[in-house]
Amino acid sequence: AAEVDLEKLFRPFGKLISVRVRIRQPSIPGDANSFAFVTVDSAYDRDAALHALTGTIYQGKQLKVEDNTPITEHQRSFEA
Repeated sequence: AAEVDLEKLFRPFGKLISVRVRIRQPSIPGDANSFAFVTVDSAYDRDAALHALTGTIYQGKQLKVEDNTPITEHQRSFEA
């Protein structure tokens, strides 16, 4: 998927900060794998997109949406 496609997919969930698509070179010919980094404005928007889009089929592929938010020292102290 192109960045513009992902912008359209994620925009209903809130303000987008950035969208970057990367394509990993296949180890087996014809088996290319792409992934994207989508940054949204708030944790609420992130969670809404994560829950709504994970597992859905988009352009013939099942989406796997994950939270890649770095854990800060403040957050770690509450999780321990």
